[in-house]
Amino acid sequence: MGRKGVESLVGVFVLLGLVAIFYLALKAANLASFNTGATYTLTAKFDNIGGLKVRAPVRSAGVTVGRVASIKLDTRTYQGLVTLEIQKSIEFPVDTSAKILTAGLLGDQYIGLEPGGDDKMLKSGDTIKMITVEDPVEYVIPGACQISVGRKKKMTMDEQSGSAFTTYLRGTLRQDPDVVMVGEIRDYDSAAVVKDLVLAGRKILATLHTYSALWAYVRLKEIGVPWEVLTMPGFIAGVVYQRLVPVLCDECSISLTEGGAARLPEDTLYRVQQVTDLVTDNVRVKGDGCPSCNHTGIKGRTVCAEFVLPDRTLLRHMSNKDFIAAEKYWRDSRVGAGGNQCGVTALSHAIAKMKQGLLSPADIEDQISLLTADIVNADNIIANSELGLLAGGIE
Repeated sequence: MGRKGVESLVGVFVLLGLVAIFYLALKAANLASFNTGATYTLTAKFDNIGGLKVRAPVRSAGVTVGRVASIKLDTRTYQGLVTLEIQKSIEFPVDTSAKILTAGLLGDQYIGLEPGGDDKMLKSGDTIKMITVEDPVEYVIPGACQISVGRKKKMTMDEQSGSAFTTYLRGTLRQDPDVVMVGEIRDYDSAAVVKDLVLAGRKILATLHTYSALWAYVRLKEIGVPWEVLTMPGFIAGVVYQRLVPVLCDECSISLTEGGAARLPEDTLYRVQQVTDLVTDNVRVKGDGCPSCNHTGIKGRTVCAEFVLPDRTLLRHMSNKDFIAAEKYWRDSRVGAGGNQCGVTALSHAIAKMKQGLLSPADIEDQISLLTADIVNADNIIANSELGLLAGGIE
């Protein structure tokens, strides 16, 4: 090879080096590619944006669909507020989630969009928000994207369970959330995903149909959560059990001592006498109705609640499956909505409201339990006399 050929070859290598340096400079400045078409803007909030830069790409399924337009601090929430410019020809569902990802030898960071399954699409100026997965959505939560997913939906089904609901729940784990709200834990699939989320360090808010606060442990075990996981300290932070009971109309309700007793069955009246002082307590029953209550005798409903805050002693009883000792320890702790005067149970809370004239004894027994149930359940062995008390019989 002649001298001229060597010089040409060196020139080619130098040119390639300059091109490589220019390309790396463009990458470092996030200018390697850009879109000159029409765009629309979205915003997303992050607790920590890391090394994300303006003009970083926005990608979905690996395809660049936009750019980061600006980054600033939200002075109200103290989160990173990132404005995205998205190609106008590409639309995303309103339940789309955003996350910061890293790629390439230089560790470039970019925004990854994971589309949801909602039929509605994001519009210019919208914010990518918190997501809830519910079956179905029952109450609107301001500022949240709520997804109503039927268990039998056949689109985007989870490979293991065949449920779109479970698919969305599993998707939340990949999105690295701080808090996940699950509409209801009702089967093995949803319970398994919730278990994984809790063990991964996520805070979970969920509902569950059960008989009482303490027996939520048994309910979760029956739908597939291992007992050793349930009784592990920290897995369940607390359980709130509640029942809604009709509130008596204060205009037409009748005092028990002024004719109301005749409106109650004899056995119910007997149980009222066991748990109240008819002289000092303002026990009332539903009247005939009036214009104030639209002739129904009631004005709305009120919560009667109980809750469990598990400590190690309670968990030890539960782990040993000594349910009687666990319940006795819980009752003796006197933790509950009714305070020290009425113990821990939802029934005790209801009786406290009954003594104030808010609830009818008949409604309490219809919605919660017999008024004397706590008296009987407080003992490990039920005597024959207590069976008569529970039933309302008089010896």
